[in-house]
Amino acid sequence: YDNALELQPRNANLWCKRGFAWAEQKQFDEAIANFDRAVDYDPTSAAPWYYRGLALKELRQYEGAIAAFDEAAQLDPSDAKLWLNRGICLNRQREREAALESFEKAVELKPDYHEAWVNQGIALGALQRHEAAYNAFDQAVQLNENDAVVWLNRGLALQELERNEDAIASFDRALAVNSNLHKALVYKGQLQTKQRQFAEAIATLDQSLAMQPNHAPTHYQKAICFVSQGEIDAGLESLQQAIELDSRYREDARNHAAFSRLSRDDWFRQLMGELE
Repeated sequence: YDNALELQPRNANLWCKRGFAWAEQKQFDEAIANFDRAVDYDPTSAAPWYYRGLALKELRQYEGAIAAFDEAAQLDPSDAKLWLNRGICLNRQREREAALESFEKAVELKPDYHEAWVNQGIALGALQRHEAAYNAFDQAVQLNENDAVVWLNRGLALQELERNEDAIASFDRALAVNSNLHKALVYKGQLQTKQRQFAEAIATLDQSLAMQPNHAPTHYQKAICFVSQGEIDAGLESLQQAIELDSRYREDARNHAAFSRLSRDDWFRQLMGELE
């Protein structure tokens, strides 16, 4: 673009294209300098401001990115992508309500905007508005049923609403899309434990451990399941593994109702540090 700019140094579109070229090389400071020149030569165009915002977002300079998106929105408020990216930056700044307003604007402009529904759900979840978060994630999976992480987030919202069987079904949908989604197995196993479906929970947690054998919370969850169904030795073996990986589980076990029956068990007392 250098030769073209020598001939047309005031061509804002060329400065934008040169900025894209820098951005593709991850040279975002150089890209921003080019977008600034585009703004200088065409101050009525929203595009350079928008691209400036995207580059600042990549640099994690979220306040500057939001300011650039605001300038773009004043010039052209009809771009759903602009509102999405503005919302993402606000959410990363923990400005949840403002982020939510941006995501709502994005889906108002483009009702089938999957990514905007997803981010709306994330913001609503952070605001503890779990019913609305579930509805947003449900919209997202209707638009794209092959997004495993959205099924996971939908399940977490249902879990917060204590709709545990529905949450497990959502985690299963996540795993149907991506069988390697470790978090879905962990959360499914935790809920199955809560539902006292101990055999099913152990099977789920074993799948989780096949992926991440040193995941202490999963060993601890297995210990609860085994002890709860009377398999004390298997439970204490899992508890020992959890404590060896993370000593904080010693105190958790000491205070958990499932282990209260073991207060006189020598192996349990040894794990609690009460016996040499």
